[in-house]
Amino acid sequence: VWCRSINRVFATDVVRRMLSTPAAQHQTDVDGYRRRQRAEAASFLAAFGNHGNVTGQRVLDLGCGLGAKTIAVARAGAAEVVGIDTDAEKVHRAQEEADRSGADGILFAVQSGSALAFETGRFDVVLLLDVVEHLGDPAAVLTECARVLRSGGRLLVGFPPYRSPWGGHLFTHVPIPWVHLLFPDREVLDLWREVHADALARGEVRCSARRARAIIDAECTAALWDCNGMTIERFLDLADRSSLELKDVRFKTVGRIGGLVTTMPGLRELLVNRMTAVLVA
Repeated sequence: VWCRSINRVFATDVVRRMLSTPAAQHQTDVDGYRRRQRAEAASFLAAFGNHGNVTGQRVLDLGCGLGAKTIAVARAGAAEVVGIDTDAEKVHRAQEEADRSGADGILFAVQSGSALAFETGRFDVVLLLDVVEHLGDPAAVLTECARVLRSGGRLLVGFPPYRSPWGGHLFTHVPIPWVHLLFPDREVLDLWREVHADALARGEVRCSARRARAIIDAECTAALWDCNGMTIERFLDLADRSSLELKDVRFKTVGRIGGLVTTMPGLRELLVNRMTAVLVA
């Protein structure tokens, strides 16, 4: 009852704007979602400073989704861009979008990040944008990324840590900050499904057969989006155990409070809503 009551408040447009709650436009307005991704691609690369310069580079976009950012990276001057995803439908739609846009030097393919079909040292840059928190075996994917990068090549990673306000990826229907930490998981899952069913009935979201099956089969909130509970500490440990060298780490905090918060492991897990990292082969 408390969860449902609080959710009605946090779902209002006024509160969403006040808290800058993320929007899942890919479920409601696919074209708008693509436009937003294209617009954000430049800022995504800028977040990595000089490491984000892809001019003349061979780039692999691992977990490309609908491909909007893949196309934007090509337009940012990359010599070659390959976008891969395990979802064949998304890859097909990404290729259609690339064909419509007239972008050159882009290839899309269905592949798993833990078994890349590319030769060693093929790429200058690999992108892991909002992907690492969904991987079943992130260590294996980092190993493959290291293999396909040339010596000195860069892996650019960006993701919302699991214990951050929206780290549970539930904000589409349950936009309560830290809801995945505050309420019993089963109750949150049931509420998310109820709100999703209502939104489907009103025609406010789109849902593929694959996505519908995932929602039906989910036994916990993490299964809704295949979240692996990736925290800052866990990622740093993965990076330390990989063959890649961690060159740069940046934290974006709630309300841009920054400062000492980012040096305190317990607090930063809760208050850093985005982490970016550069790893070098």
